[in-house]
Amino acid sequence: MSKRRPSIHIRSVRCPEVDGEVGYLKVQIWLLELLRWPLVTAKTAFLFILPQYNVSVPTADGELVQYHYGLKDLVTILFYIFIAIILHAVVQEYALDKINRRLHLSKVKHSKFNESGQLVAFHLTSMVWCLYVVVTEGYISNPRSLWENYPHVYLPFQVKFFYLCQLAYWLHALPELYFQKVRKEEIPRQLRCIALYLVHIAGAYLLK
Repeated sequence: MSKRRPSIHIRSVRCPEVDGEVGYLKVQIWLLELLRWPLVTAKTAFLFILPQYNVSVPTADGELVQYHYGLKDLVTILFYIFIAIILHAVVQEYALDKINRRLHLSKVKHSKFNESGQLVAFHLTSMVWCLYVVVTEGYISNPRSLWENYPHVYLPFQVKFFYLCQLAYWLHALPELYFQKVRKEEIPRQLRCIALYLVHIAGAYLLK
């Protein structure tokens, strides 16, 4: 009689870290493939990279290029969502993960530290950028320009680009809930936070 070989059951195990790395890798491959299509991107690169709906507004010193909003802004926002995802991964890998390994935090504290660290990096960058825009656009030297001739029909390039990047950042936080494998009980709280930021930023952008 032949001996019966024991059956071996192999159970697949999903690793959250690997899933997140695969997601980031897919984003980077998509962007690289986009840049490899010169015939396509030569015509559409500005649609992805730069704000659309520019108009020339006559002034006493000549013409001034200003910007309006429209549906093409969604394409620009989509592009910068992918950029934000990659920058998120860079901050995580080269800053937060190294600090986490030294602190030996628990799983719960590890997740909280990552969330807080990403927000600190984002808000510091936004604060510096916002200060730069306020100074260069003359809002400090002439604060009355903030409410004169309201509602403002057009926006300067830097102001519109700032709004688009802010929207892209908070929209990128949605796929990050999957990439970071956020716990289910934490998702509603983070969704409320993301929704509040998006509503206020989009409202300010559309209402000028």
